[in-house]
Amino acid sequence: MPGRRVVIGVGNEFRRDDGAGPRVVAELTDRLTGVDLRVTDGEPSRLLDLWTGAELAVVIDAVHAPDRPPGAWFELAASDAPEEPSAGTHGVGLGTAVALGRVLRRLPERLVVLAVCGTELGFGAGLTAPVEAAVRPVAARVRELVAPH
Repeated sequence: MPGRRVVIGVGNEFRRDDGAGPRVVAELTDRLTGVDLRVTDGEPSRLLDLWTGAELAVVIDAVHAPDRPPGAWFELAASDAPEEPSAGTHGVGLGTAVALGRVLRRLPERLVVLAVCGTELGFGAGLTAPVEAAVRPVAARVRELVAPH
């Protein structure tokens, strides 16, 4: 039996593509058993609280990556997570949480970040078409990651 597994969608559904993380979690609701599904705004202490003690934490977050097309997504391990605050769409967020988690020894045993490249991050509801198209493939990757081995 695997240890605690948590999937965390980071973002704000009222900031267009920044809602990618929460949208993936919504896609997974009622499709995963034995997995803790959460949504947060990315504030570092909340992330630490959500993933502390987990065997596996999968974090889905929108990123601003002008060198990649909107809707593209990629996977990072905790060791690859950037520590500078500008990496994501939040002023202070995932990179800071990972750095703080290292110092406080509050990282999960395994942390995987699925970063979805967003383009429209201003006020408004709904993802852009390329980011919406990424939701199902990212959700499928989450299911692969959290499946018991």
